[in-house]
Amino acid sequence: MKSTKEASIEVGPREWWDSWGFQSLDESNYPEEAPGLKDAVDGYKKSVVELCMKIFRGFAEYLQLEDPDFFIDRHKALKNWEIQSHNHIRCNYYPVFDQEALIDVCEETLRVAEHNDFSTITLLVQDPVGGLEARTPEGEWISVPPIEGSILLNAGNMLALLTGGHFPSTVIILYLVPP
Repeated sequence: MKSTKEASIEVGPREWWDSWGFQSLDESNYPEEAPGLKDAVDGYKKSVVELCMKIFRGFAEYLQLEDPDFFIDRHKALKNWEIQSHNHIRCNYYPVFDQEALIDVCEETLRVAEHNDFSTITLLVQDPVGGLEARTPEGEWISVPPIEGSILLNAGNMLALLTGGHFPSTVIILYLVPP
C-alpha cells in the first residue's frame, strides 16, 4: 500500500487512533488496492474547496472587510492545486472497540489529546460515536454531539491570527468513551 503514514495506533500513552493523508495529491500517494480512490478524493476536495471559499467570504462579510476575498487570497492553493501548501485531506481512523473490551478502560482514556489546530479552519465530518468536547473561551468543556449529515467547523490558530483574535482557535479533546 502506498500511503503516507502519519501516526501509529498508539500516538501517546493514552491516545488510540490511526491517520493517513496525502502530502500532495498525485497518483503515487494513493493505495494501489483502491482503484478510483484518487478520483473520489479529487471530487471531494473540489467540493471542500468550494465550501471553504464560501466560508472565507462569509468571514470577510461578517468582519465587514473591504475585500471579500481577503481570506481566499491568503490561501492561493485553493485556486491552484499545483501550489505546495498545508491544505490537507486527512482521514483519521478510530478503531471500534466492543463493549467487553471497554470494561477496563477508564473514562479519561483519550482518542486524541487536548489540542487546537494550526490551520485556518478544520472541517470535521463526525462519526456517530461521539466523545468530542470543545473548550469555551471561558474554559468550560462542552460536549459536541455528532449531528448526522453535518460538518463541524473548528477555527484554527491561523484564523485567530488573521482576525486578530476575533475568531479564537477552538481547543478540542476526543475521549475514547464519551463521558
